[in-house]
Amino acid sequence: MLCGFFLSVRGASAEHSTAPTRVVAPFLYPPYPGTAAQESIFDHSTPNYTYDNIVLAFTGDEARKNCPSPAPPGIPPPQAGVCNAGQGGYWSYSLGDWVYYDGHDGVDYGISYRPVYAAADADQIVYAGWWDPQNHKVNLGIYVRLHHSNGYNTYYGHMSSVAVQACSSPGCAFVPHGEMLGISGTTGNSSGPHLHLLVRNPANKSVDPYGWTGSAPDPWVNNQRESLWVAYPSLAYYGAQIYPSGPALEYPRTPATGFLIDDGGFGFDETPDECWNDIAAGSAQGGVMRFLRPRTTAPTCTAQWYFPRGSSVGMYAVYVHIPAIRATTQGAIYTIRHSGKSDQVVVNQDVFPNIYYVTDGWLYIGKYNFSGLGDEYIELTNRTQDEAAAVSDLYVGVDAVRFVLQGAPTPTPLTPVTVTPTKTPTITLTPSRTLTVTITPTPSRTPTPTRTPTLTRTPTVTRTPTVTVTPSRTRTPTATRTPTRTPTVTRTPTATRTRIPTATPVYKLIDVYFVNKFRYTNNLPPFEVHGVRWARTSMLPQSALNEFFKGPGATEKYSYGWIALYNGFTGYSKLEIRDDVAYVYLTGTCTPERDFNIADLITLNLKQFPVIRFVKIYDENGATQNPDGLSDSIPACLEP
Repeated sequence: MLCGFFLSVRGASAEHSTAPTRVVAPFLYPPYPGTAAQESIFDHSTPNYTYDNIVLAFTGDEARKNCPSPAPPGIPPPQAGVCNAGQGGYWSYSLGDWVYYDGHDGVDYGISYRPVYAAADADQIVYAGWWDPQNHKVNLGIYVRLHHSNGYNTYYGHMSSVAVQACSSPGCAFVPHGEMLGISGTTGNSSGPHLHLLVRNPANKSVDPYGWTGSAPDPWVNNQRESLWVAYPSLAYYGAQIYPSGPALEYPRTPATGFLIDDGGFGFDETPDECWNDIAAGSAQGGVMRFLRPRTTAPTCTAQWYFPRGSSVGMYAVYVHIPAIRATTQGAIYTIRHSGKSDQVVVNQDVFPNIYYVTDGWLYIGKYNFSGLGDEYIELTNRTQDEAAAVSDLYVGVDAVRFVLQGAPTPTPLTPVTVTPTKTPTITLTPSRTLTVTITPTPSRTPTPTRTPTLTRTPTVTRTPTVTVTPSRTRTPTATRTPTRTPTVTRTPTATRTRIPTATPVYKLIDVYFVNKFRYTNNLPPFEVHGVRWARTSMLPQSALNEFFKGPGATEKYSYGWIALYNGFTGYSKLEIRDDVAYVYLTGTCTPERDFNIADLITLNLKQFPVIRFVKIYDENGATQNPDGLSDSIPACLEP
């Protein structure tokens, strides 16, 4: 996965001047639950975005932009003489695979919108928020930086929300490894959803947490030889295995309901009165939500959800509900007023809810001490951290908040966040490649963080959605205004630490078919190739179509050279399955091209399931050649 986080350096030669002298004790733990796809690696040749046409893995395996002559031992590239896949990815003869990418200073893990954990105990949260609130396409986007007692720093880039706050100096906070920092995403200079983990040593040099195992000396002399991992993250491989894998961490447990405060109900206030617009929405708590256009200057409208006065003193996890419509700001600022202090977090509402983790819209935004003495609340205004050019087309969504008791208050609460980006470290902005995300809300469990997710000796099967380049999402808000409402407040006066478990959705790996671009361009059948995706067993055919229309993932696209064929169609409006026949109604405008086309790929994607024997595909006008009977059918426009 490609991401842009450039170091301020004097040049590669200066970086190769001195070597680290001390042995570093391992201190890192997996930064996410479940299993991630192995994506871009740390480049030991020049991990400072100084491109030298070489990518060097920690094993000593080398990939070169220009194919060596004579060819070294190993596996040659798919196309003779072509070792450059573009985007900084080069062919490695020793690995027999494409390796990404030249100059990369961290490790990319292919996770889609799932919890991000602190990789080590930290004594300071240096920063948490947008890299640049006015430019969402550069560097790490929304990120968290942690300082550790051994002098190292870890960065967690391209996130979609944060649940921690920055404080001023080492010792100002204690964040145990496994603490939930927020949700991953694809903000900043990113080509798809993933986590960019960057580790810097006390000299502020980027290092590979996996160390160096090559037989020759490490050319990146700032790197330690030993691995920094106490336990390796769990990895899945869709090509050559480079990094080792370990047991998967558990996902956060499902929380109790706690105190629920809905917009418009008891405990909710807006200033000035009636400043928010109301709308009926099936995805909203209680069926109604509020919304307003955002602004980057002083707010004109405020919403507050009050913590119930007289409630038990303690540490509470806070969740905000984000409906699937009219919540498109990328920089919603939630203020948490608690125990006489105020903290802030930033949330990219635009990507919630989604099909990956926050499927029901309930988003965790952190743990806070509440006294129950009054004047404690969660606040959201229409002032956001959005780009000025886009703000007029967005909405701030307002719905519900939950407070879930975690236990006794902590003795040292964290200090408030600084939402203005810091100047440390120095970063050089780079050209960005961004995309948006399609939101497909489905009801599911509500996440809650765990301070210390435990390692299990037996890796568990978990959701591992492959990183995908997804189409822009379209939200269809309901236009009905509901003038009168009587939402109610759900209270649980005797909150408990015992979380209520709920059924976990069952997932299964399915195939998703695409096309090998090289074979297709040169008319060398077979053209079809397939990757795998995790899908709910209750919606396997729908998931196959959804993943097909998202297109190949970053590794599939840039490393393997896969493409999708759409013939002018942009998606589908309906999928019906009855009597062993799948009926697919496409949207867009049919554009005939070659004999092998979208119809062949849709048929391959659907016929992998035993419930489907025949596939009938309809064009944008609802027409197909053989609508009746037990047979396949495609639109006339796709006939050769």
